[in-house]
Amino acid sequence: MHYAMFDTALGACGLAWNDAGVARVQLPAAEARDTRLRLARHPNFREHAPTPTITRVIALLQAYMRGEAADFGWVEVDMAEADALERQVYVAARDIPWGAAISYGELAERIGLQNGARDVGHALSRNPTAIIVPCHRIVASGGKLGGFSAPGGADTKLKLLELEGVRIGTPAGQGALF
Repeated sequence: MHYAMFDTALGACGLAWNDAGVARVQLPAAEARDTRLRLARHPNFREHAPTPTITRVIALLQAYMRGEAADFGWVEVDMAEADALERQVYVAARDIPWGAAISYGELAERIGLQNGARDVGHALSRNPTAIIVPCHRIVASGGKLGGFSAPGGADTKLKLLELEGVRIGTPAGQGALF
């Protein structure tokens, strides 16, 4: 498994990959060294120069974090460590377009899981490829933000949604998009 560090408008990020595709997106921690440590703590990860494909993915992530619409649909994601439900959730989440948000319950219904909002939330909490698998676009019902397991938690989720123009929890009639 290889990884590379790169700078973005939101801070230093990391990307890990193998022959199957992108295996991890490390969102910025408070300090760049913390982002690197989060990747380096995995015993099989080694820092490496990015391949041409990974260079394209990095450039797209950088554009995304500048607030530019980005389509990651072509990016191969290694889901070998995901269980069957997680894979279903991640594939369905990838269908949510830039600038949109749906609830955990709505995503559960899309994959045929009745009353499965908690199961969807649990699967998303284990998503190692945030942004490429846009778990930030899945929010709680009633216009609430919901959780986010990346560094910065819900504040990071809110920043990512704001980059896309999605406003969560605004009073009715004041431009709420969800």
